[in-house]
Amino acid sequence: MATARPSARTTSADEMTSEELGKFTASLLEQMQGRFQTMSDAIITKIDEMSERIDELERGMRAVGRERGDRATRLGGDGHREGVREWRMTSRGDGRVRR
Repeated sequence: MATARPSARTTSADEMTSEELGKFTASLLEQMQGRFQTMSDAIITKIDEMSERIDELERGMRAVGRERGDRATRLGGDGHREGVREWRMTSRGDGRVRR
């Protein structure tokens, strides 16, 4: 029984296919790297935006705390406890005001 030997043409075609596969793989990896970089940039941008919003909230909370502290001083009470009690009465804890 004769065994089929690959001809020079078949071997060349196989090598070309391997070369094409290598180029395709390299191209695919470059595309994936680009997409991951784009996603990474978007995530970092969102984190920066969230950080800015948190900073704004902290500034607002400090302002409210100062206002409550001034009010507590004028009223002679504990501004922090008063503020917490008022928050509990007006908020559900999810940022929405109770009605």
